[in-house]
Amino acid sequence: MVKIGKITVNKNLNKNVFLVCILLSFIIFLIFSIHLASIIIKTKDYIKIQSIVTDVGYYQTPSPDGFTTYHYADLEYDYNNTHYHYRKKLHISIFYPKVNSKENLYINPDSPLEVRDTWLITIDIFLIIFSLIFHVFAIKFYLIRRNI
Repeated sequence: MVKIGKITVNKNLNKNVFLVCILLSFIIFLIFSIHLASIIIKTKDYIKIQSIVTDVGYYQTPSPDGFTTYHYADLEYDYNNTHYHYRKKLHISIFYPKVNSKENLYINPDSPLEVRDTWLITIDIFLIIFSLIFHVFAIKFYLIRRNI
């Protein structure tokens, strides 16, 4: 192990390991950046509206292991003097909205039942940032290892 500042690099690791990490992190960055761009381009004409959370709950469906539980929030919103209902799948329990709270939705103005899935955008942004940080560290470790 070689310690430079707070960074420790195993001198027994081949430099190619770091090159592979750099390549993989860049590929992950590209995949999720392209996915994020495609979502934004596909939904660029969507408009932001406010909805009201009318119910938060869960339902179960049969699966090979027994039952799979899905959590949801029922949202209602008005657009062009028409009332709409949307069931949003919830993914992380600490972020569940409260009943009667307001939540922003992005809807297609031509088809108000089409709603942008903001969960995918959040995941994409998180993975892009993570892959960039990993990429920078992999480059730094490679440069340190190369100079050993």
